Amino acid sequence: MIGSKLILLSSLVFMSIGSCSPSTGFSSSTSHVHQYGEYSKDEWAHWRTCSVCGEEERGEHHFEALDIDYQLADRCTVCGYTHIVGDMFEYTYNEDYQGYVVSASTYFNKNFETLEIPTVYQGQQIVAIGSFAELANVKKIVVPDGIRHVLGGAFSQCPNLETVELPDTVETLGNRCFANNPKLKSVRFSPKIREIPEGLFEGSGIESITIPKGIECIQRHAFTSCVNLTSIEVEEGNETFSSHDGVLYNKDQTQLVVYPGGRAGAFEIPDTVTSLAITCFEFNLGLTSVKLSSGIKTIGERAFFRCENLVEASIPEGVEVIDTDAFYGCTSLTQVTFPSTLKSVGDWAFMHCTSLTSVSLPKACEHLGLYTFNDCPAVTKYEVASGNPNFFTSQNCLYAHVNCLDEEAHFLMQIPRSFQGLLKIPEGIEHIDNFSISETPGITGIIIPTSLKYIYDPMKDCPHLSAFYYAGTAEEWQDVVYSESTGEPLHVSLVYYYSKNKPTDVPNPAQYWHYVDGLPTNWN
Repeated sequence: MIGSKLILLSSLVFMSIGSCSPSTGFSSSTSHVHQYGEYSKDEWAHWRTCSVCGEEERGEHHFEALDIDYQLADRCTVCGYTHIVGDMFEYTYNEDYQGYVVSASTYFNKNFETLEIPTVYQGQQIVAIGSFAELANVKKIVVPDGIRHVLGGAFSQCPNLETVELPDTVETLGNRCFANNPKLKSVRFSPKIREIPEGLFEGSGIESITIPKGIECIQRHAFTSCVNLTSIEVEEGNETFSSHDGVLYNKDQTQLVVYPGGRAGAFEIPDTVTSLAITCFEFNLGLTSVKLSSGIKTIGERAFFRCENLVEASIPEGVEVIDTDAFYGCTSLTQVTFPSTLKSVGDWAFMHCTSLTSVSLPKACEHLGLYTFNDCPAVTKYEVASGNPNFFTSQNCLYAHVNCLDEEAHFLMQIPRSFQGLLKIPEGIEHIDNFSISETPGITGIIIPTSLKYIYDPMKDCPHLSAFYYAGTAEEWQDVVYSESTGEPLHVSLVYYYSKNKPTDVPNPAQYWHYVDGLPTNWN
């Protein structure tokens, strides 16, 4: 009985977790808990040996990612083996700067909330910062002393970035280096910076800013789409810019430079202002009306670009130039009255003004740019003041007789998208401009004079346009060049040729037309 109990106890001990299996030198009744030493390891696996029985335990690594002094590494969670994947920073020597530029490498860990830029590489001072864009979690960026340049787009598109600390050594900032950071509230400028570059804060969350006294130049789009920006102040002593009621002007306030994009409602421009700078109101979605001062002569390029809630723009006498894209995409603008002094309207100036209902050009107008009134579907008529030698209307459509590249050009510029029925192009017109007729659903046919040489408009999206009535012969039609600018085929399937009398020597007399009661009619 006693022997049976010993055998049973021996069996239980042998089966316990951590016991050794019988091996040479050990009896079947001997057992123990493994006693392992340190792991041995290589790049593939780790192993250790029991000091009692000599049995080896081996396994593959189980890696987790981590950073060690801004190096991306993989560490085994079992044995601690660490493999350096790569340096998170990339260093490039720049001859112009006579020093190294630091950027995020392909191994950069984008989960940092605070980023401290390194100061030295291979014993040399780092002088410039390259790209650290699109860091999803970073909230604060610390730029060390010694950095002189921050390159274009360096800290853009960081959705949670709130603070950037720049040292006094920074001399230049690149285009859009703080753009599209919706939580960025402020940036402290270095006193050595002389220029605010293009798009510096575009789409950022800044609410107010003070222009340092050393700033001499502010490039376009610097504050575009800053929907929270309500005030721009200027440090005392600045010799180029000034501020009044939070609006940025040049020093003597003859030019409005930037109107804060976070302001809403109406605005009256001071009488001292004689010009509007490029992009000064661009993408201001809260602006509903603006009254221009009587001294303004030029409305600058993209001045009111995509001010989508701007309903009224009072353009006073004295304005001579409305520049390129000036009111592009002002989709709520219903009416514009041009002053008698207006001489030039730039390319795309009122393109996509989808609520604009009418256009009336003064006698003084000499120039209209490319696609000035394209995609203005609510316009029902174009008017031109009597005596204007450059433009005229017929059937409420706009035509031009202008000098282009030292040659006279005679062309159809634009027809109202509401046009209905048959369009008769006047004799003498040589060109149909691109986009001048396309997307006009009510047009049914076009009478084309023999003077016409070029058709640049493919006439897409005109579902009821069934025919061209050409005033010349089939042979003359072959000399007309069409769709040259788009490469698209002409979206009209039928062309009829004029014949005063019913033709008898042609295969298909029905392909010819004549006038009956003033209307084109096919010969039967």
